[in-house]
Amino acid sequence: MRRGLNIQKSESSINQTEASTIQNVLMDFINNEVFFVFLFDGTKDRSVQSVSGNITLLGYKPEQFKPGKLYYNDIIHSVDREYVESEISNCFEKRCSGYNLQYRVLTGEGNIRWVDERTVVLYGGDGSVDRQESVVFDITNNKLSEIDLKASEKKYSTLIECGIDGILIVQDGYIKFANRAFENITGYKRDEIIETTFLDYIPVEYQRMVNKKYEKLLKTEPKYPYTYEVYIQSKSEGLIPVEINLSAINFEANPAVMFNIRDITERKEAEMKLNLDESCLESLLKINQMSDFSDEEITNLVLDEMIRLTQSDSGYIVFFNNEDESSSIYVLSKDETNSVSDKQFKNSLKNTGLWNRVIKQKHPVISNNISVDFYDEDFYGNLNIKRLLNIPIFDDDSVVAVGGVFNKNKDYDKSNIRQLTLLLNIMLDIIQKRNTEAALKSSEKKYSTLVEKGIDGTLIVQDEAIKFANKAFENITGYKRDEITETSFLAYIPVEYQRMVLKKYNKTLKANQDNSRIYEVNFLSSTKNTVPTEINFSPIHYEGKPAVMLNVRDITKQRQKENELIDTTRMQGLLEDIINNSPAIVFIWRAEKDWPVEFVSENIMQFGYIPEDFTSERIIYGDIIHPDDLQKVRNKMAGRYEDKSGEFNLEYRILTSNDEVRWVDERTTIHYDENGNVNYLQGIIIDITKKKQADNFLRIQSDTGSFVSPKGNNLQEIFEQYLDFCISMDPIDCGGLYLIDEVTNDLNLVSSEGLSSELMQKMSHFTPNSIQHRLFTTGHPIYKLYSEIISITGNDLPYESLRATAIIPVRYQDDVVAVMFLASKNNYEISQDVRISLETVADQIGETIGYIKYENDFEYNKDNTSKLLDNVDDFIFVIDSEGHILYANKATQDRLGYTEQELQEMNIINLHYSKQALKAASNISDVVSGNRFSCDIPLIAKDGTIIYKDTKFSKGEWYGQEAIIGVSREIDENHKSSGD
Repeated sequence: MRRGLNIQKSESSINQTEASTIQNVLMDFINNEVFFVFLFDGTKDRSVQSVSGNITLLGYKPEQFKPGKLYYNDIIHSVDREYVESEISNCFEKRCSGYNLQYRVLTGEGNIRWVDERTVVLYGGDGSVDRQESVVFDITNNKLSEIDLKASEKKYSTLIECGIDGILIVQDGYIKFANRAFENITGYKRDEIIETTFLDYIPVEYQRMVNKKYEKLLKTEPKYPYTYEVYIQSKSEGLIPVEINLSAINFEANPAVMFNIRDITERKEAEMKLNLDESCLESLLKINQMSDFSDEEITNLVLDEMIRLTQSDSGYIVFFNNEDESSSIYVLSKDETNSVSDKQFKNSLKNTGLWNRVIKQKHPVISNNISVDFYDEDFYGNLNIKRLLNIPIFDDDSVVAVGGVFNKNKDYDKSNIRQLTLLLNIMLDIIQKRNTEAALKSSEKKYSTLVEKGIDGTLIVQDEAIKFANKAFENITGYKRDEITETSFLAYIPVEYQRMVLKKYNKTLKANQDNSRIYEVNFLSSTKNTVPTEINFSPIHYEGKPAVMLNVRDITKQRQKENELIDTTRMQGLLEDIINNSPAIVFIWRAEKDWPVEFVSENIMQFGYIPEDFTSERIIYGDIIHPDDLQKVRNKMAGRYEDKSGEFNLEYRILTSNDEVRWVDERTTIHYDENGNVNYLQGIIIDITKKKQADNFLRIQSDTGSFVSPKGNNLQEIFEQYLDFCISMDPIDCGGLYLIDEVTNDLNLVSSEGLSSELMQKMSHFTPNSIQHRLFTTGHPIYKLYSEIISITGNDLPYESLRATAIIPVRYQDDVVAVMFLASKNNYEISQDVRISLETVADQIGETIGYIKYENDFEYNKDNTSKLLDNVDDFIFVIDSEGHILYANKATQDRLGYTEQELQEMNIINLHYSKQALKAASNISDVVSGNRFSCDIPLIAKDGTIIYKDTKFSKGEWYGQEAIIGVSREIDENHKSSGD
């Protein structure tokens, strides 16, 4: 701390020469130090009597402060001036000997400097202030450092207090600090645990291990922190699973350990659920291994597993024989002795007690809030049921069995439905398969292996060549095994699936573990047709070498029954999900003529209506059905009533409030009263207009034999293919396709077919000002007679024997980029279906044009950017707002020792030394928020080498994504020491 010098006139025993020498030395010292000496008069405005020569450091000259010119208070910052004058006045009033103030002053250039003023006040004989002697220190650097330090402390405090991980600081075995997240995890308030031993919150079985790690860390800090899974005690006396890691720190100048604590309760619950799924798989494996056991033994095991997996008290499995009206029911129930009892009796399906509801609804039923006493002298005895889960089992569309469990300690949920459905269906498959095998044995045919006679195809592939194929695979594809053995397995997979299948094949070989996931792919048959299949991959050893077994299941019939399967697997609560989360519109109709509406969901507004339009009966549902489809819908409904059907689906057209035509898919359940009369109808309708258009386009492509792909074709060939598509549709027999010039906006004919040379000459080019250009680029389809087109264009087009015409815009990103002109020489009308098909083709043309433009622009820009950056010697990397590395140039990869892929899987924080990670995270946070543009924290290479770099940051875009671009350069030796 420098001390100020008071210069006063006083008598001294020092002779004049010595005094002069001392004064010269003092003045030389004053003039070369960063403090200033002032002599003020006795006023609070402080007229300057004298000032040290180094006042020039503030941009002033001493003569500027001569009396009557510049007062000292004039250079004090206007915000601080009132405070300074007030403090001086208080000092004068109290007759204090001096004052010490900190405030801001303005330099001669207008810059702001912080100063510390220390002043002695001298009084005259009459008690008034005679003069003031001051020393003013420039403390700008210290003050700014203090401000930065406070901001940094606040920032780190916020990071710690707002983080999701709990933090404890432990010193001498006692907790010195706990953040808010630790309070949230354990329920303890921090004032309850401060100065208590940290082991009080660790269960006994973990205390020795945690304390050992704690003490070891205090002695020798490890190079990298380790993570441990333990439990900690909550205030409610429960145990909470957590991940902890320990770091050595200094706290209040003494060694301490920081505990980072992450609550992993959700992860543990997910693991428990996974274990439960594994238990289900174990059960399925047990059942699959019981193919040689009796039906009773299989059913007994399944019932045991049902109760075990769901943690229920009891359960049952009921089989139905639907061959006669009075079904024979085989009943199995679990009793207290953990044995299975079975009975057979005749009973009507309408009086089946516990499973009555599930048989009627044909989907699983959960009842978690019941408390009912049942009594049945034939089967139940006395039962008190609190919770109940019933699962139907189907053979085709008929319920052939029901499995049920009851009185679980917790509510049944969808995972229980999934588990029991798998068990019961496997059980049914095994029993049915046993019956089939029994019938086959009468023919005295022996199976060579399960694989050879299974219904699923099996391939063994080694080094990408087929080594074995079973009979089922022959049946699926039509190839004989001797034709395909030792050939590449990819030869029997369409090109569009080959990359995915090869990737899964290689991944299975590398991982050497089963891939339980099932993939849907097509196989090529011997007739070159495609066969839809489900396949999965399993690693095996074949003849002593690694190989992959492909299980191939033909799902042709499954695809055909897809809609039926969707209906039969509808879960309870589907209606609510549809209302809240999907475009499906929910209806409840009365069973009257044209179906008056009792309820309709709010999303009916997508068709321009509001619910009150229907519930007030201003409109009944039949009013919005397309007139051409209304009778068809009436006939369909009448047939369903007569057949007593429960569920059905139907596709037809409706009219929106603007008279637009939309295709909908209706899926409805008919509800009957006790007398069998229709009570009401409940269902949904889904807008499938786009799907219809897509299906229609796929049909067109199938008819022509191939899809149009922008790859491998030039643009002219693609346009000609699309035009051929359109002209192949009846009644279209001629037309042309125009492109809009991006520069001149002219319409230019690029492809035509079936038009006369005279018409092509007239229609080959339209300028933006022409009436034809304005007509063709209105932005919406136009369907008119050719004679009407001629009248609109002022007879500017030649007469041609054309009748119905279509002018259809082609869009890309909401801009019209092309136009199709199509016509018929024989018909006066283009049907609605053909119009939809033509507009679908126009959409595809727009996508093709966009794709080609995007591919060309993207590849050009990406290639040029990468080449440019890879030739730069500086480190260049691109990160997103969370610090993930999106790109790093070749210099960065080579110097840090990481591959491009490794860097792109890392966060920029991972490239800093562990002790600097928190500071680096703070710097990156400031860069993202725009408060910082550089960072000089050293980087660390893969081999541990520390690299000193000064990194400059700027915000920008990286291929359409907001990003931050960093450029790093080597820094000098002086900075290296500060960086350490």
